[in-house]
Amino acid sequence: MAIAVVLSASALVVALTARSGGEDPGAAAPSGGSTIAATDPAATEAADRAFCTDIGPLMREHNKVSRAWFSQGEPGSDARNAGLPEFIDHTERWVASAENVVEQHPGVQPRLKRTTQRYLDDMWLFVNNIVPGPSEDYDKAAWVDGMVAYGGPQSICDALGAGW
Repeated sequence: MAIAVVLSASALVVALTARSGGEDPGAAAPSGGSTIAATDPAATEAADRAFCTDIGPLMREHNKVSRAWFSQGEPGSDARNAGLPEFIDHTERWVASAENVVEQHPGVQPRLKRTTQRYLDDMWLFVNNIVPGPSEDYDKAAWVDGMVAYGGPQSICDALGAGW
């Protein structure tokens, strides 16, 4: 069951990154009803692109660390349990760094800010609730929810040509 959840989440990430639906990658992402976007879409697009450029290296870093931790074995395995403290420590520090980037970019469209913060919150919740041993249902749910939220900043940044 745990493998199915991980594979489902992985498939979602792959599907989001492999989109080729004819969208113009340089086109601005939808504004989500932002007043700033309605009055000056170029300013919002520039703010979104700057945010994506700044958050991208952190997202790549966490992707790499997460894949390395998952590759240590099945949930509950000795290797995965042994790597858990380091994964938790890294994720907590990473969330703090990423939140600083969010705070430094107040002019981004609301949807980009909300989905990024939701992803950060989900990862924080995941590592603050997980314990060594087999995955609990709430661990799986938190991880999958985080992967869904990850699709927000990933798709917006990809559409701006500033993905990771």
